[in-house]
Amino acid sequence: MIVTGYTNEYGTVIPVEDADDYIQKRIKGNEEDREWFIDYMWDMLENNVNELVKLREAFFDDVCSDKEVDEQGNDLNCIEEYIEE
Repeated sequence: MIVTGYTNEYGTVIPVEDADDYIQKRIKGNEEDREWFIDYMWDMLENNVNELVKLREAFFDDVCSDKEVDEQGNDLNCIEEYIEE
């Protein structure tokens, strides 16, 4: 029998259509795999400016723009909105 896929560290062939689920389960269930994945993705993102900007915008729920800040670096507009509420 011929199966198109990837061989894991145990010699088992993971069919290509199951590969994404396999990776996700390994990352969620194993701390070492999770750390490897984060390091791998970070290296990849650092070399792709568009994806890095998307990550930043998703992480901060904001877009990069000029902001007026106080001495501690706090966004004055956010402080004003918080005080008004």
